[in-house]
Amino acid sequence: MRPGEFLNADGNRDLQDQNTFDNSEFCQFIDSAFLEFNKKRTENLILDLRDNMGGDNSFSISSRFSMKTSQMTKSFWKDLDVPEHQDIKEQIMSLKNGSYFDADITHTDPHAESKRFKGKVYVLINRSSYSNAAMVAGIIQDYKFGEIIGEETSDEVSSYVAMHVFKLPNTRSSVSYPKGFAVRPNGDTIPRGVVPNHIVYNDLNTDKDEILGKVIAEISGKSFNDYMTEEIFGPLGMIQTTIDTSSKTKNKLAKRYDIKGNLIPFSFADTPGAGNVS
Repeated sequence: MRPGEFLNADGNRDLQDQNTFDNSEFCQFIDSAFLEFNKKRTENLILDLRDNMGGDNSFSISSRFSMKTSQMTKSFWKDLDVPEHQDIKEQIMSLKNGSYFDADITHTDPHAESKRFKGKVYVLINRSSYSNAAMVAGIIQDYKFGEIIGEETSDEVSSYVAMHVFKLPNTRSSVSYPKGFAVRPNGDTIPRGVVPNHIVYNDLNTDKDEILGKVIAEISGKSFNDYMTEEIFGPLGMIQTTIDTSSKTKNKLAKRYDIKGNLIPFSFADTPGAGNVS
């Protein structure tokens, strides 16, 4: 499962517009997907959050969410009419600029039994899992909902969040600043990314997918080569397709030559992954 950004796909991407963070359609997709997983008795779920910019500005599953008031924040909130945020609005508008306060964390009940996934969950992340994508991985890790595999996220999960944007009066340059600080569910305030349970680095110089190869091997109990041969290539009748790097494969591959006609020595990527398919 590879969801897109946690944003309204039809929005204008203006961070000041609450419609940008309308995730109702996104949540409908997620709910329907999990109903389908359970219907088919799916045993393993791979949630791919790599290269995901995040989005959704709900921090209800943080262990703490602190806010700081300012005149700019007040100007944004004064016309905001969201019933579930009225208590926060009252504190922002009434407290002196520069004041800090802890917002109440809304109690979040688990989903209905019919939507809960009972199998094993593997979450793929990398250095480009940002914002709420990194936070989702942190939530899954802290509550032990699944195993995190891949690279540490560049974005921190206990971090300054909820950006506001305004323009400087003379230059009209845009300035963005966070109005809050969210702490991940386990209470760790250290500003660091999500550290995977199983660290696997992707080589940016190749097309191989080391992270996906690792999780497929973890789920199947087979080497990536054996899994691909038995579950995909074999059933499709692709008897000449493999990711095998042995001399047996070498003898079946086309020889390569440089522009002067000299034979280029045989070379094969040494890390199993999609880039090794031949």
